[in-house]
Amino acid sequence: MTPSFDPIVGGAETFVRRLAIKLNELGIHTDVMTFNMNQKWKPRLNESLEKNDFTVFRIPAVPNPLAFLPINPLHRVFRFNVVPKPGFTKLFCDYDIIHFCDEEDLSFPLFSLFQKKPKIIHMLTPIGFEEIRRNFFQKKVFARIADLYVPDSFQVRFLLQMGIPRSKIVTMESVGVNISTFKPDESKRLDSLVLFVGRLEKLKGVHVLLESLSYLKIPVHLVIIGPFNPRDPQYTNELENKVHLINAQGTHKVELLGCMDEKGLLAWYQKATLLVTPHLDGSAGLTTLEASACATPVIATSTLIIKNRVNGLLVPPKDAEKLASALNELLGDKELRKKLGSKGRVIIEERYSWEKITRDLLKVYEKMLEK
Repeated sequence: MTPSFDPIVGGAETFVRRLAIKLNELGIHTDVMTFNMNQKWKPRLNESLEKNDFTVFRIPAVPNPLAFLPINPLHRVFRFNVVPKPGFTKLFCDYDIIHFCDEEDLSFPLFSLFQKKPKIIHMLTPIGFEEIRRNFFQKKVFARIADLYVPDSFQVRFLLQMGIPRSKIVTMESVGVNISTFKPDESKRLDSLVLFVGRLEKLKGVHVLLESLSYLKIPVHLVIIGPFNPRDPQYTNELENKVHLINAQGTHKVELLGCMDEKGLLAWYQKATLLVTPHLDGSAGLTTLEASACATPVIATSTLIIKNRVNGLLVPPKDAEKLASALNELLGDKELRKKLGSKGRVIIEERYSWEKITRDLLKVYEKMLEK
């Protein structure tokens, strides 16, 4: 169960799709339930059902009626962006386990609170969890919405502080990569090609990356792949103006390529000299894993996946000068890039392959059913 799904593009949506495919390949009948919307938080009132590799139930919902306010009280207090049509839980009867993915929106978990099926929640949005932890009501409710919690490693102690028993917390890698698809091809590798992949919103730190170019000694071609945030047109304008100014100056070239499918992304990961994930909240995206699987070194602000000078370089968030310093070092040292990229591939194979993720998850499912 995920609040948003294809055709909406993002790390959580990609995670759910790949997880459903992999579980079905292993003979575990897995389907997806989501809200019926093609744009985030703009739901439709009709129900839809799709059958391909698995069934996708698209549930009708109405928008949060107070979403137009600068501070939305319903989201602030209850953490939901839409209200699902009553009766969607009737579909639960055909399934053994309800697996919530992403705590960005708690509509599904909240409106499923009194259903007796075993429930697990995968925590995929670190900044969302911080907001929950600071909100008294959300914190109390969050501790009741699931039987098991799968957090990132750094979130475990916060869950314990919230009163969630250690027995209900599962420590496992929560994001995986298809290592047979995402793999290196050094014959395609280019010099001075810097890549960013992700939603173009403030928390992703794209503006910091653009600012860092003014401190960069080596001319680069920066490729930015991902959708703009339709709810923040001011930030969209800011980025577009910065890109136009940088291109007009002529030292660096910046391209905004919009959304891209998996095949297109793979080609850019394999061509890129390096990937930058300058997230302001210190989170780690799926893109970090995909680039590492392609032996592309990463400059990041998060220690969740990247270990400094092991499989990438770490820089503090919001610091354009230090980001530029890391870019200068890595762009100017081919041997260091090769070393970091090779180690990144090894780490992905050992810890983040979908085969390992699904094996670990199946053990969790089996324990839940035993109880």
